[in-house]
Amino acid sequence: MKKNEMKKVFSKRIKEIRKEYNLTQEELGKNLGVTGATISLIESSQNLPSTKLLLNLEKKYSIGFNFSLGSSKEDPSLNEKLLEIQIINKQLEVLPLEDLRRLRKIISLVSEISPKSK
Repeated sequence: MKKNEMKKVFSKRIKEIRKEYNLTQEELGKNLGVTGATISLIESSQNLPSTKLLLNLEKKYSIGFNFSLGSSKEDPSLNEKLLEIQIINKQLEVLPLEDLRRLRKIISLVSEISPKSK
């Protein structure tokens, strides 16, 4: 799934959850430890949610990653990848901010030169 497609999927799912619980963007943001502006950016497909936000979403609303990603069936390979992302994300929390910025830049550059999925 491409980044823009992921943004659209998360946008739709976050909005569905918020409306289901009859919450404003500000209220949902507060419940998840982010600002209402962050929720707005996700719902308008401008940003992807952080792993921390997804974990809070799963914990507070009993919503799994598969729902967030729009998958209706359990996919073991997806679950394994998400678990690996969680582990790596936890390891990255100890890095200085400048190192994280460099790492994001490297990932961005690699994704630009990688062959596109068909």
